[in-house]
Amino acid sequence: MTTKQDLGTLGETVAADYLTTKGWTILEQNYHFEKSEVDLVAYDGFCIVFVEVKTRQSTQFGYPDEGLSDSQLRRVQKAGAAWIYERKMDPSPTRVDLVGIVMSPDEDIPPVIEHLEGIDR
Repeated sequence: MTTKQDLGTLGETVAADYLTTKGWTILEQNYHFEKSEVDLVAYDGFCIVFVEVKTRQSTQFGYPDEGLSDSQLRRVQKAGAAWIYERKMDPSPTRVDLVGIVMSPDEDIPPVIEHLEGIDR
């Protein structure tokens, strides 16, 4: 049985690989600021994207994108603003995306990935 933390780490790896195959550059993983965290910081060729990754083993209790609360989104936005400030990159264009992943317990079945862009708008 996979722990919640192991599943989350695996999901972040799958999301990073997925974004890389789209031509994105992963700039940082698991950036922390105070009590806020961004799973992935990436560059899509146009802007800095702060990516929240939600991973589940099934949709029995809902889809991964349904697991993001307004307070979690605010924490991602706060951490993203801190990331930009620390690197003196203001006024870089930014956005927040969500990558939802459903991992099958059967390793022969590829994960189902849903990428929602601009969830902060």
